[in-house]
Amino acid sequence: MRCERLRNAGCAGTVSVLALLLLLLVPDMTAFGHTPPMQQGGDSTTPYRRSDIPQVIRVGWYDYGGFYMKDSTGYRSGYAYDYLQEMARYGGWRYEYVEASVADCMQMLQDGRIDLLGSVMYTPAREAVMEYSAINMGRNFSVLTVRTDDSRYWLNDWAHFEGIHIGILKNDARLRWLDDYARGHGFSFTTSEYETPALAELALKEKHVDAILTTNMRVASGSERIIAQFTPVDFFLVAKKGNRRIMDAVDAAMEQIEFSRKGFQAELAQKYFSVDLSASLTFTEEEKAFIKSHPVIRVSCSGSRKPVSYTENGQFRGVVADILAELEKRIGVTFECVGASSQEGATGLVQSGEADMLAHVYDAYGWAELNKMLLSRPYIRLDYVAMLRKGDTPDRPDLRVAAVRGYRFSQDFVLKHYDASRIAWYDSEEECIAAVNEGARDVCFVSSYVAAEYLQRYAYRNLYSSMINYSHGVSFGLSTNESTSLLSILDKGIASMGQATINKIVVDNTMFKSGDFSFEDVLSRYPMQFIAISGTFSVVTISLGALLVISRYRRKKNMELYLARLAAERDALTGLYNRLYFELSVSDWLAARKTARNAFVMLDVDDFKNINDMQGHSQGDKTLVALAEGLRTLFPEEALLCRMGGDEFAVFLPDIASSNSVTTMLLTAQEALRQGVSEGIPVACSIGLAFSPEQGSDFVTLYEAADAALYSAKRNGKGRLCVDAMQN
Repeated sequence: MRCERLRNAGCAGTVSVLALLLLLLVPDMTAFGHTPPMQQGGDSTTPYRRSDIPQVIRVGWYDYGGFYMKDSTGYRSGYAYDYLQEMARYGGWRYEYVEASVADCMQMLQDGRIDLLGSVMYTPAREAVMEYSAINMGRNFSVLTVRTDDSRYWLNDWAHFEGIHIGILKNDARLRWLDDYARGHGFSFTTSEYETPALAELALKEKHVDAILTTNMRVASGSERIIAQFTPVDFFLVAKKGNRRIMDAVDAAMEQIEFSRKGFQAELAQKYFSVDLSASLTFTEEEKAFIKSHPVIRVSCSGSRKPVSYTENGQFRGVVADILAELEKRIGVTFECVGASSQEGATGLVQSGEADMLAHVYDAYGWAELNKMLLSRPYIRLDYVAMLRKGDTPDRPDLRVAAVRGYRFSQDFVLKHYDASRIAWYDSEEECIAAVNEGARDVCFVSSYVAAEYLQRYAYRNLYSSMINYSHGVSFGLSTNESTSLLSILDKGIASMGQATINKIVVDNTMFKSGDFSFEDVLSRYPMQFIAISGTFSVVTISLGALLVISRYRRKKNMELYLARLAAERDALTGLYNRLYFELSVSDWLAARKTARNAFVMLDVDDFKNINDMQGHSQGDKTLVALAEGLRTLFPEEALLCRMGGDEFAVFLPDIASSNSVTTMLLTAQEALRQGVSEGIPVACSIGLAFSPEQGSDFVTLYEAADAALYSAKRNGKGRLCVDAMQN
């Protein structure tokens, strides 16, 4: 099918010549690419040695949003920059960046004035003058994007693409791929050319064009969404032809990344090219029609999983209920709860058509297929713990297990670790916890949110929780007979909420609320105190006694409230902050004090698995408690201390005086822990360190930087302190 084009400038012949030049000159986004043939090693006959590689490698640097970025302070970042820095961990070198245009960088590489250039597409012409890395740095696609609020076009909805008006960059070689894509899917289009990406984006914003031709690896705002993606192209690192020594070293470093950091390219793409969808929510005409014709959606709600999902006074409550309430406001429907006594019962309601969707289900496609269900995107993630009576240990070989029937977790974890003869089945997590508390069973496994809820109750004071290495996402489940419009509506609604909204819902349901304790609960916790108060009534006047009771009750109640709040914020084993509270506290601090200089520290116990395997989980728990007590002793009062999970701990040091002072403090603490500063138990640990704002100004970025430094410390022999490699 013919594609008509309306161009603002130039002619077809000029475009063809310039496009050919761009194939030779422009890295990454404009050159036709495919995987290069395997390199034969040039004139190199032996593996590279570090001594053969210069300690300082000269790298070409050109400004390109998302790939190579530098702010006014000289702080560098970007997909390609991070990739180069990750390679330096393994190669043992550092970089000198030579800044120039794309064309000049290409020429300097051929002249030997730089050693390396990144994000370059393969072409036969380039192969004649360049050595290509054996492994690609990543892959990008050509994409069409439209305004988020434009409901005329949707992903791969080619029937509605006919006649679409597309903004393109002048002389953009990707136009040939767009021609092929349109021809293959049977639609025609018109184009307008623009000199810069910014002008094309402005044209889209002001509705001069319907879409723009760009790349998925482009820093875009949430005001755009992708409707088509095509022609994947790999990009590589290149050196001067014949410089196999440096390319062999590059290949070795890239192989290490492939082996040690699975998904690293996806991490970088998410970090630099993901779009925040939390502010946008637009539906197709079909979806709008579905919402209009289905104002009420029946949701099967099960169980006693407080605070995740539970029924109270006939009302469905908890994290899931509040997420549904938020979706009601965003989507414009009403969710009506259809109660069920168990997870199996809730699933059956959907399968029988008595409900339209399941409120919460394990995010596993295998389970969904067996139960004839469709799964929404996950809306929360659950970490699991073992709950036992105090004095018991999770490694005891004859533990009797309580498990919930109908939960996929029971098949995925419980049945894999315990013989079926030692498992008793119950309808809810509440029943499982009660069975352990009463001694009918020895252990059960529940989400950390559920565990925290029960452990703060006096009736369960003889229980404790122990982390296990298991987590899963939670989705909505729909019958395969249900309209797929509902599935896409739910997915869009969840995406539009954003992580901050979901985190707030979780916190609102897991933090202690003052109304959770009754007068009877306080009486059951403190019977002796109230006997004493009753005796006082016989000695003093009724009025004075009444005042004394009220005063004492309030003090005790306030103490209970305080202790309960601590339980909601704290890790059950160590008493340090739990991960959720720590993340929220650090995030709030960073948002309020954007210019403050802070340190983010990650620690974990070296060879902790050996302690558990050789000395038992009880000794492992003692080691973690000793480490926590040591951190309290060794760090200043203003430091935020957290057990992230397992044997991994974090420390946030606000308003630091200098990097050197923090490094000295950490080295001193590391040696003190090794000497057994707490309870005489020596704890050998590795430490990773990152600073804000140098390594990032938000929790996730700082955590990833410190965690990467921790990984480097572990990889280089353990018992070390490493600072994030991105810091110059």
